Amino acid sequence: MEGWRREDVVRALYRVVLGREAENDQVVSFHAGAHAAPETLIRALLDCEEARERQRRMALLRRMEAAEAGPLRVLLFGAYGNGNLGDAEQAEAVASLLRGAVARPLQFGACSFIDARPYAFASGRVMPADVVADPLALAGWDLLLIGGGGLFATPHWPLMEPGWAAMLRKIGLAYGLVGIGVGRALRDDPRHGPIWDALLAGAAFRSARDVPSLGAAPGAAWMPDPVLLVGLRAGGGQPRPPGQGARPLIVLKRAVHEEEARFLDWVAAEGTGCDLVAVERWREEELVARFPDLRFVEGVEALGQLCAGASVVVSARYHGCIAALLAGVPCLGVGPGKIPALFEALGARDQALDDYGGVRDRLTRPPAPLELARFAPLQAAGEAALASLGQVMEGLPRRLG
Repeated sequence: MEGWRREDVVRALYRVVLGREAENDQVVSFHAGAHAAPETLIRALLDCEEARERQRRMALLRRMEAAEAGPLRVLLFGAYGNGNLGDAEQAEAVASLLRGAVARPLQFGACSFIDARPYAFASGRVMPADVVADPLALAGWDLLLIGGGGLFATPHWPLMEPGWAAMLRKIGLAYGLVGIGVGRALRDDPRHGPIWDALLAGAAFRSARDVPSLGAAPGAAWMPDPVLLVGLRAGGGQPRPPGQGARPLIVLKRAVHEEEARFLDWVAAEGTGCDLVAVERWREEELVARFPDLRFVEGVEALGQLCAGASVVVSARYHGCIAALLAGVPCLGVGPGKIPALFEALGARDQALDDYGGVRDRLTRPPAPLELARFAPLQAAGEAALASLGQVMEGLPRRLG
């Protein structure tokens, strides 16, 4: 300690260990003379009751600061793991949109209860299915976002369980509805209607993907499908002329509705000269016996590449229509509900087929690709909904977890 006096060391240690100046010169002189080496002086100060109390308070202050530090933790819940090409990409699309709408750092998890097949989620962690109904597991999240997709068209567990929304309120977890699909009949259902109304009333943010869904969700903002919005943001929707030798492409779907079954009958009878593709190999392998030339793709991007080389796309899949529209090629949609609603929103309702009597003629004389301006209302509505959701998220506290 050459160049230092013992009294200087005592005063310095008081400031570092106790965070204050020594009481007076007498105290400084006492410590300077009572210790033969710096080690015993340091130990005496560190072991005193005042130092231990200060360490305790400093540790608590750090914990208090940590309550507001770190990213907002957002858990996304949807039908991501049901093996559907579009649903499997919803979580990543929602996360991408939210990163552009919120300035504060975000940490994502994704949870899917139905089927729980593997799905890609590069933006965060894929969580176990039970998280969405486990109060202790939910304590580690600051916001639960439900959507997109038709989670309420065919209610997914546990959304319509009477105690689920009540549990979210009890644990103080904010939740929101993002671009959901919901049937109008849900509100009239004697069992599910009251549960739906209570869930809707307690949401910090509400948005629905189309006009029928908006009719079942009063006060909700219009937020079109996240996969569509991400594609439009990336420059999709630019019309392109068909390439030389391009053929019609038909996107098949395992029949659930009678209308979808009739479409498969039409393809079997009239679909010669068309390329056929499906997207759920694990569920639709049965179609191969009926359509030996059927091929399968995985991911909206891969389907979009196929669509880009087609002269016209006829899709029984909602996200097949979206892939074709983003690829800028002519598209005809098949099926009830959300597909007609999509084309209605684009001002092209006639491209949603209600019967198949004239399909062969429409394949040989397909409609023109939609002009980019047709997408402007959907994109504007989506951006406005995202801005509102961003405001909600900016104001949310970070829960201790």
